[in-house]
Order: sequence, then C-alpha cells, then structure tokens
Amino acid sequence: MMFQRENTIKVTAREVQQFESMKLKCLDNVLLNLEKRFHVDSTNVVIAFGILSLRNVRFQNENLSTYGNEEQVTLHSHDGAAKKTQSGKDAPAVADAGKCRFEWNCGPHC
Repeated sequence: MMFQRENTIKVTAREVQQFESMKLKCLDNVLLNLEKRFHVDSTNVVIAFGILSLRNVRFQNENLSTYGNEEQVTLHSHDGAAKKTQSGKDAPAVADAGKCRFEWNCGPHC
C-alpha cells in the first residue's frame, strides 16, 4: 500500500504578483526575439516550402503547369539572390533560381 503525500507551497499575494510580472516580461522577450529572428517574410517562405509536399495538388480540375509558381517566386526571392548579412558581409545566393524553375517544370525526367 502506497501513502500519498501532499506538499503545499505557501506564497504571499505579493509573490504571486511578482511571479506574474516576471512571467509576462519573459513571454514578451521570447516574442520579441522570435520576431527579430523570424521576420514576417520568413513565415511566407516556410509556407511556400509546402509546394514540395504536393499535398495541395488535385489532379483533377487544376492546371498543373502553374502549380507552385507563386511559391517559387517567394522561395527564389528569399534564397535565389545574393544578400548582405546583418554584419554587412556578402552572402551568395543559396539556390540558382533559373535551375530550380527548370527542374520544377521538367520534373524527374530532366
């Protein structure tokens, strides 16, 4: 037979208020850092990567020749051009937009 033991932590109203204040400051800092690190444009890029899963493809009543074109524009604008880093250094393009478009349109038979 197991005996259940209860522990009680006693806090004052002031301590609860201090905790709530610290919790809100912590959450504000987390949100601020997330916004700095993942700019609004980043969420568009993540969403654009969804074309690679082909989940939204409906093989009936959809023009597959245009599927993913808008998403490609988003991805190429993010990774298909050289950029300056936050420290001012040049960063080359991660992907060749022209080659990516060709491969996307050609498929695995290129």
